[in-house]
Amino acid sequence: MIKRDTRSINKLTHQVAKNHSSACEADTVVKKSCPRSCHFCGPQDVEPKFDLKNLPAELEPLAFLVGKWRSEFGGKAFFPTIPRFTYGEELEFSISDQVEGKVPSLNYTAFAWDPNDLVELHSENGYLIVNNTHPEVPVVEMNTAMSNGFMTIEQGDIGTNQIHFRLLRIGRISFSHDSAVRVMFREWTLLDAYRLEARMMMATSVTKKLMEHTAMLRGLVLSARAASSTASRGAAAAAAAKKAPAALSKSEEVFQREYKYGCHNYKPVPVALSKGKEPGGTFPKKKPIFTAPNLCVTAGSRRTHERVDKTKRETSRMCAYMNPRVFVWDVEGKRYFDFLSAYSAVNQGHCHPRLVQTMKEQSEVLTLTSRAFYNDVLGQYEEYITTLFKYDKVLPMNSGVEACESAVKLARRWAYDVKGVPENKAKVVFAKDNFWGRSIAAISASTDPDSYSGFGPFVPGFETVEYNDLKALEESIKDPNTAAFMVEPIQGEAGVVVPDEGYLKGVAALCKKYNVLFITDEVQTGLGRTGKLLCHYHDGVRPDMVVLGKALSGGMYPVSAVLCDDHIMNNIKPGQHGSTYGGNPMAARLAMTALDILISERLSENALEQGDRLMTRLRTLPKDVVSTVRGRGLLCAIVINQDFDAWQVCLRLKERGLLAKNTHGDIIRFAPPLCINQAQIEEAADIIISTIQEFASKKQIFIISVAFWALIKMGCQKAGSRASGLVFFPYHSRNGWRKNPATLVPDRTVDGVARRLSPTVGRIRSLACAGVFFMLESSKLEIPSLSERYEPGF
Repeated sequence: MIKRDTRSINKLTHQVAKNHSSACEADTVVKKSCPRSCHFCGPQDVEPKFDLKNLPAELEPLAFLVGKWRSEFGGKAFFPTIPRFTYGEELEFSISDQVEGKVPSLNYTAFAWDPNDLVELHSENGYLIVNNTHPEVPVVEMNTAMSNGFMTIEQGDIGTNQIHFRLLRIGRISFSHDSAVRVMFREWTLLDAYRLEARMMMATSVTKKLMEHTAMLRGLVLSARAASSTASRGAAAAAAAKKAPAALSKSEEVFQREYKYGCHNYKPVPVALSKGKEPGGTFPKKKPIFTAPNLCVTAGSRRTHERVDKTKRETSRMCAYMNPRVFVWDVEGKRYFDFLSAYSAVNQGHCHPRLVQTMKEQSEVLTLTSRAFYNDVLGQYEEYITTLFKYDKVLPMNSGVEACESAVKLARRWAYDVKGVPENKAKVVFAKDNFWGRSIAAISASTDPDSYSGFGPFVPGFETVEYNDLKALEESIKDPNTAAFMVEPIQGEAGVVVPDEGYLKGVAALCKKYNVLFITDEVQTGLGRTGKLLCHYHDGVRPDMVVLGKALSGGMYPVSAVLCDDHIMNNIKPGQHGSTYGGNPMAARLAMTALDILISERLSENALEQGDRLMTRLRTLPKDVVSTVRGRGLLCAIVINQDFDAWQVCLRLKERGLLAKNTHGDIIRFAPPLCINQAQIEEAADIIISTIQEFASKKQIFIISVAFWALIKMGCQKAGSRASGLVFFPYHSRNGWRKNPATLVPDRTVDGVARRLSPTVGRIRSLACAGVFFMLESSKLEIPSLSERYEPGF
């Protein structure tokens, strides 16, 4: 336990230095230099380094506060100085959350205060416990643990708030939601403190606007304002303690409530949606009449706006307004293009009037009977869907994972009863990187560690082979005990992976050769998404079983189905499989209406046409940001280069009015409702392209900025100026470009160096560094560790 006293932090930091007198302690915070050989504020001409393995035991709990870190960088640890603590002054900044299951990119007001009155620290079993002992602040516990080079700190309940942040190396800081949270920060001038994930609200107007509307600053070193005196620090600390939390916005209230009461099993884009149709149901005076996905006819004038190009953009935007089913609105009333469509569940568009009417009508008659009795709707639905897709039988279920698991059960039963596989020996083969749900059976077939880790033991009898590899498949299904091979025609969750032409034909031929059932998982790719009613129609094959879901109800209700012929389906006997809700009257009516909408509105054809148009536009994206564009129909994806962060791209798209979600880190999937028209595709493509180009331009600005800094370095060397204390980051609103107080005297400031070079360089310096900020705050540029490229004398 670290005992509290009036100078605990100063004392602990000064214990590292040798022969340091107590005279320095009382005034260290406000002094700019120290005559003692102190690792906190001096000496002037020595850059202190620390051996992390030999730190005093009492300092270990404070390692992350004073810039020491237990992990090593490339086999070595390098810390040029211990930064000075600053507390008692308000520090405003924004935080970008990169922790799974947390709410990102929300503003925080944090305060640096004297921890002597508020915090006790002690180390216990490798964990760091921070107890907030201030009488006006609830108790806080932060548990830290090292894992794969990460230190995770989970902070407990602060009133009604939950906080979670993670530090990567020196500082990857993330919070979960908005609140007036008291956190102690100090000046960070560590050269090795790169990749700090945060956004500072800069004082200068241009830089402030850039920072406020972007998601991340990498390489930034956090800097708090220096207090001018002990009295001012105490007054500011008192004011900070009494300051009431800022009122939450409607969106933030939604985030906070869900975070507090819900399971943290998703990491959603920070937008709180409330409507899938125009709020209030208002339209222009000339109400639009939708005659086809690509045409807008206005009542009264009867003028038809046919396909438009870029030269008719205003007309295009009017047409886009007249087809609202591709939009969603948040709780503040902002409108967004929905380019995820609930993972392709709302192919027909949000709140389709026919589906709404069907649901209203059926809900007033009969909704659920269970399968213990017949109902007058299920038989109609079974006849409709089997006739449409040309199979003998249908097994109605609810969710996609239920339908896929039902298909596996059917395949196993067929293997035992028809193929003659010995009891409990049947094998089902899946493609690697598959995704068909989160049940125990589904994750047993998964190759994604995030899906299956920590949930074993798993279902036996499953095997995986490489996707798009016919040789590997043949080697696996040669086994006479193989019952089936289930595959997605296009792997959606894996990142819209399109197989080679002829792959599905080869699969069908191999399955027929070895008497193995061929199952296509069309839950995401089916029902018009790829430009045909079912995705495998592109390859001209007929699988033994087809699994449908998601858009089978148009997003109104959980409805799924398994289609197959009698020789497979008839192996299931009464009592062997079923579902209380499967085949209920509501689901049956909605499914028939949803399928009829797909056909009558020609949504498959529209998906093919608009998908080609979108892919053509996406292929013009700059290659230094987007490495790959792939997809089919309106199931598309772009792969973001490793220098950039796909999550940040999604956040920027959201700010511009388009919702999309990344998958597997660097892939962004685009899957708008199939009713989208040409005008809307063009407008959405403009948003995507301009956003990506913005990221590309920031990288160019960074390169130019680095060149400016190189000129400054050469100029310093030529002028014989010692510039050992120059630090790239950050810009401080009060003190300008932050300098290392342990190594610089006033004559060695950046401004002083710039004046020695020329007035021109002095003016360029601010522009260049602003460019560095402009790029780094929203891109994921991999910068070599500054410790690796640090050279004495610069």
